[in-house]
Amino acid sequence: MEESLENVDTISCKDDIQARNEMLAKKIEELENEKKKNQEEFGQQRAKMKDLFLSKEEKLRNLSSQVKSLQSDLDEARSQITVAELSLQSRLEENKRRYEEEISSLQRLVTEHFNGEDATVGYEQVNPSLHTTGPVPPQPTAYEVENLRKINEKLVTEITHLKSLVPPSSGSSSYEPLLTAPTAMFNTLKKLSTNVATSASSNLSGALSGGGSSSMLPSGDSLEEEKRKVKTLAEEDAEVLRSLVVPLEDEIKLLKQMLRSTDEELRKYKKQVQGSATTPHSLLQDCVFDSCDLDISEPSQQSQLTEDTSVDLVSINSATSSIHNQPSRLRHSQSSNKSTDLSPSHHSLDSIKPCDQCSLHKQSLKESQDRIKDLEKQVNSLEKVKEELHRESVFRREMETLWSEKKELHKSQVSELTQKCTRVENELRELRDTYGHTFDGVRRQVQRLEDERRQCQTRIEEVQRKNDALVGKTSKCSAELQDEFIDLPSSIETLHELILGLRHDLIRARVGKEDAEERVGVLETEAIQMSTVQAQLNSLKAELDRARDDRKSLQAHLRQKNMKIVNLQKELDNYEKNQKDFVLLSQSLQQTLENNNASNEVRLCTAQPILAADSGE
Repeated sequence: MEESLENVDTISCKDDIQARNEMLAKKIEELENEKKKNQEEFGQQRAKMKDLFLSKEEKLRNLSSQVKSLQSDLDEARSQITVAELSLQSRLEENKRRYEEEISSLQRLVTEHFNGEDATVGYEQVNPSLHTTGPVPPQPTAYEVENLRKINEKLVTEITHLKSLVPPSSGSSSYEPLLTAPTAMFNTLKKLSTNVATSASSNLSGALSGGGSSSMLPSGDSLEEEKRKVKTLAEEDAEVLRSLVVPLEDEIKLLKQMLRSTDEELRKYKKQVQGSATTPHSLLQDCVFDSCDLDISEPSQQSQLTEDTSVDLVSINSATSSIHNQPSRLRHSQSSNKSTDLSPSHHSLDSIKPCDQCSLHKQSLKESQDRIKDLEKQVNSLEKVKEELHRESVFRREMETLWSEKKELHKSQVSELTQKCTRVENELRELRDTYGHTFDGVRRQVQRLEDERRQCQTRIEEVQRKNDALVGKTSKCSAELQDEFIDLPSSIETLHELILGLRHDLIRARVGKEDAEERVGVLETEAIQMSTVQAQLNSLKAELDRARDDRKSLQAHLRQKNMKIVNLQKELDNYEKNQKDFVLLSQSLQQTLENNNASNEVRLCTAQPILAADSGE
């Protein structure tokens, strides 16, 4: 009866062992699939993070090059403005000098004219006999007198008009020259540009020392220093990331190798368990598989998450403690089984011969002892894996803190670039305003010069008409004199008087001729000046066209930069969304891990009563 009961027990144990082996095989396959999925997801996320980091570095380099190009364009625009300012100042000074010379020549002509009239009046008062006795010398016609009077009045009105245009100075009674408003305007523009440069340098120094933000653009040297600092920081960050990622990859490879080795050991143990037929061995197999399941799932989950390391370590501690407790239980159960198995044989030694089952039990005990030793070795290896897992979790936390710092640094860099873009926009707006003011001033000056050119042209035409009229009159007078009968006086006194009168007429004619020649010279110089002014106007128009083209190019650069800033903001938003998805995924994986730990604990709890029952039997 006892032998039949033992056979029934062995058959039922074999069936239980086979069922449990099938369940364990299914669980192992599921865990392997989960491990592969987790490894694939970890590789994908790591590749995404690497691509994102490289793209951010490339965009940072592009933005730094764009800032450098914009700074060079701004420096070129400033240099062009200063060159145009200096050229305009020199031209205005030349025009001022020429107008001063013209005014002095007009004043000299007026004084000479009035001095000539005073001389003729004094001569008539000194020699009244010329009007009483003898023939009367030829007097100037009324037409000539009226023309001269008109010219005199016109010159006087021009002089008064010019004096009224020039405002008196605050310190003296003398007048400043004409066309001082544009020079003052350019002086103010120069002061404004110097103030802008000084404020930009001060703002840049404040920004580098941690001061407030400014609306001006920094100078070229400080911007280059800032770019060098950014570049060095980026290189250091890249080196730090490489130094962190390379050992991480090595540790991941080591963990994979260890997982493969543990998986092979599990398979070997599974094959050994399938050949065994004792209940304690099957229970020990369940415990080992449970602990190994925990250790297999642990690296895969740890490679995916770092927040679940504490929970995993607790589960591993519980698993290892259970595994440490299992050999003692197995030894106790084996000793009890041995006592129960050997007690019948001991009682039957006196009457029955030893059966073959005793030898089988002895072999099974030896095999179980060997397996217990193997399990102890596996427990030691699992403790080593636990320590490595702890180190890996610490390294993971450090990597997460470093990635968060990098994220904040990239955000600060993007904010700095947006501030720089706003500064460039403000600078361009100010340049547009100054350009509009200078354009209006130059246009008013050109209009004034064109009006003056028209006035000079009308004056030249009037003088030319008067000259033509005078030439015609002298030719008529010469023809009349040639046809006139020569009636010389008979007395010497009258002859002397005639000679004196003719000499006086000759002197007046020569004076008029010199006056006319001087006027012709002045008009010729004015014509030359007008031609030079026209050439200057053409050059100014060409410079204005170039300035417009530069402004259009700067506006195009600004639009491109704004578009790039918008794209960077979108990418930053996408990065934040991916980070949120990553956090949600980590939470879901943590929940699945907790569920697996709960199921493993339930399995251990169910296995302990079975062991107790077997030990009781």
